[in-house]
Amino acid sequence: MTPRRTWAVPSPADVIFAITLVVAAAVRGSVAINTDGDLPRHLRVGSEILSHGLFFTDRFSWTMQGKPFVPYEWGSEVLYTLAHRLAGLPGVILLMGVAVAAGYALLYRLLVKLDMDPLLAMLTSIAAAAAGSFHWLARPHVFSLGLVVLLMLMLEGQGTRDEGRGRPGLGARLSSLVPCLLLFTLWSNLHAGFLFGLALIGFYLIGDLLSRWLPLGHETEPPRIRQRVLILVAALVGTCINPSGPGVIVHVASYFRKTWLVDITNEMQSPDFHAVIGRTFLALLLLCLLILARSERRPPWQHLIVFLGTTAFALESKRHIALWVLTGFPLMVLHASSWWSSASWKPFARVRNGLAHGAQLAHAGLWSLVPVAVLAVAAGRDGSLGHVSVLPDHFDPAAFPVRIVERARAAGMQGRMFNDFVWGGFIIYAWPEQKVFIDGQSDFYGVPLNQLYMSIRQAAPGWEQQLDSLRVDMVLMPARTPLAWALNDSSKWILADSADGAVRYARR
Repeated sequence: MTPRRTWAVPSPADVIFAITLVVAAAVRGSVAINTDGDLPRHLRVGSEILSHGLFFTDRFSWTMQGKPFVPYEWGSEVLYTLAHRLAGLPGVILLMGVAVAAGYALLYRLLVKLDMDPLLAMLTSIAAAAAGSFHWLARPHVFSLGLVVLLMLMLEGQGTRDEGRGRPGLGARLSSLVPCLLLFTLWSNLHAGFLFGLALIGFYLIGDLLSRWLPLGHETEPPRIRQRVLILVAALVGTCINPSGPGVIVHVASYFRKTWLVDITNEMQSPDFHAVIGRTFLALLLLCLLILARSERRPPWQHLIVFLGTTAFALESKRHIALWVLTGFPLMVLHASSWWSSASWKPFARVRNGLAHGAQLAHAGLWSLVPVAVLAVAAGRDGSLGHVSVLPDHFDPAAFPVRIVERARAAGMQGRMFNDFVWGGFIIYAWPEQKVFIDGQSDFYGVPLNQLYMSIRQAAPGWEQQLDSLRVDMVLMPARTPLAWALNDSSKWILADSADGAVRYARR
């Protein structure tokens, strides 16, 4: 007899959501908004869209002004801007935290749906959160965390009739295609992670093909090749429903052809196995290999291909670790369920069975609202509860040239500025009258301009002539950079302002 469910007991999904939300928003909130200049740039773009509508040419730099611009993250930028208008930076942090927490709570639901023991599913979700926490930043990519798990739910549960037992009816086909089309329509308007989603569908399709050509002998259901192809087509159609149409796929994919930019971008580099991020990934990867070695039955081709493909992505670029722990990693842990459930050590079995019983009793969802409500109250009070600051409500002057920008804008200064790459987004946001030389959109500015920026910043031979030819009359850089030291020794430039490790130079 199935026990009666109650709202009084929080479900494991609620616990995962609450823990992840508090850590992402309250513990890592300052890191989330001050790691780079992308968030302030997104806020400025979102503000422009809300005030004047979508735009398709650059408005923020003097080096690329009027050049074609693809607004492929416009949906996320509008959401962040609305949160900012409602509750300032604390509202932005809360939105980011909810997006992050939803991804790992959904992961738990996926694993339980695939018949994983609730305790193992909870520990797997928490391990995934710990490994992906380095990428919890207030940027559009956090929306991809939940969306990729929703896609996994569709791919693992799609289809109402096996291909081997007859052709599904039109209703059954539409029931699996429409959600995927809507998912990718939303995804392509929020973040470029839709490209990972398309690859994930491709991995499942390759697994189905291998399952038909090289069966492992213990498949529980026939491959769904026809349906996977239709799902992929629906995903491609959905992706094209955005302001830029099919061009958004070309635009996002073209970045990976710019190998020089990819190689110098920190988050696109391979994980460093001497650092915490790399070591955590390595530990989970070795755990997956141990599970494969101990498993009595080989995982199906679909899971193996997803694991191998996403592992390759994570080894090539550490930013993909956050997606690997939501896809390839949990699919391998799934195949530890048999010996996990058979473990008979009494204290462990008591905890395992107790949590499973509690999970049967609990209604999911209600308890997740409690931390959201508490943090929403804090966000509405400038990030504070009483006299305790819970969510940061300002950009850190140690990370951005806050005071220099405030003084320069108050004085009405404008001109051709050469600025730090990381600070470009903040300048666009905090000093809207001023055009920048460059900001965090390295792919938009292209290889030649990025190389020119790096040459001048390093004060390479000819730097002064380059600034002259560009007719630059203002430089805003960190004080401890080769360019700042060279400007200090130059007779053409004078130190106009300095604060918090930032310096602004002007021509004499």
